[in-house]
Amino acid sequence: MSGEVRRGFVPTDAADFDEPKLALLRRAEDDLRSLLDRGYPMESAASLVGNHHQLTARQRLAVVRATASHQQLAERRVRLLPEEAASRDVLIDGLNVIITLETALSRSTVFRCMDGTVRDLAAVRGSYRIIEHTHTAIRLLGDYLEQIGAARVTIYLDAPVSNTGRLKTLLATYYEHRRFAADIELVPDADAMLRGKAHIITSDGVLLDECQSWRNAAAEIIAKRIREVRPIPLDEPARCPDAADGRIYVAVKGILAEDGRALIAERADRPGWWEFPGGTMEFGENTAQTLVREFREEMGLCVEPVRLLCEYTVRLNPAYQIVVMTYLCRQTEAGTVRLSSEHLAYQWADRDTMRALLIKDIRDALDRNELWDIVS
Repeated sequence: MSGEVRRGFVPTDAADFDEPKLALLRRAEDDLRSLLDRGYPMESAASLVGNHHQLTARQRLAVVRATASHQQLAERRVRLLPEEAASRDVLIDGLNVIITLETALSRSTVFRCMDGTVRDLAAVRGSYRIIEHTHTAIRLLGDYLEQIGAARVTIYLDAPVSNTGRLKTLLATYYEHRRFAADIELVPDADAMLRGKAHIITSDGVLLDECQSWRNAAAEIIAKRIREVRPIPLDEPARCPDAADGRIYVAVKGILAEDGRALIAERADRPGWWEFPGGTMEFGENTAQTLVREFREEMGLCVEPVRLLCEYTVRLNPAYQIVVMTYLCRQTEAGTVRLSSEHLAYQWADRDTMRALLIKDIRDALDRNELWDIVS
């Protein structure tokens, strides 16, 4: 639109984050995570990795914001509240959430991180400016808060950042007649107010490492309400088909069948790539634990494996191999699908639909093992 102000827009991002560069960034993430796992501090590890891969300043910032150690990721996952969980009292990192939503609405660079959050590269630098997208961001956040059953919401804004007083007034106006009571506070340091608290909404990694529990609001809102925006996928370097590292990874998939149909989902990072739910095994897990975790994270469903149906190997390039183990599974608790940001869509598909949508490797595995009757 004419005169539109785009939060976080930098023209060079188109080149810094094009498809060939993503392969480089994912390798950099893998190197950085390995150093973090070994106890290297982020600053020195990021400098070493950035110099080694000759990353630009924006690329370095993206890799740093997207990457965490395996221990950090595991602990953040434990603290993450499920999408369906209710939160009566909510504490919000105001600028963090609003700016991420504004950046997504501006069609500027946002990226999906290893911990499942969506983050941006927008820099406030001590001054915040209300733009047209601010109004939409506030409305979408309000809709989300009503959806999770919030009764009282406290939004912290950093007073040292100029114009946050205007943002406070705007938030109060929008939320005056919502189904929750909103308290917007200007504070010297929003992080200090949120540190160690429960039911917080932020994507700040330091706060996620220290909180009691958190909600992934920005990622959920972008996935469900800003569907035209597809965050740059920097969430799982181990799955990168271009990561020519000579490793073998194990992926665990589940076929959940009901009434002649099976649950399939379309990946957000590869539109048109339909698959059974599941994902990569993490260190210390067995296959059953991986299947249970992935269904809960990706689909919001509680399942358990019934039996192993087949296993096959995918070679995405000469040096990268995935062993896929596919289980028949069943629900252990009644529930409806609630997609995470990892997928764009899902459907309960019959055999003809699966033959039309599933990728060739999966169709071939079903053919070889004569498994199409599983959904008859």
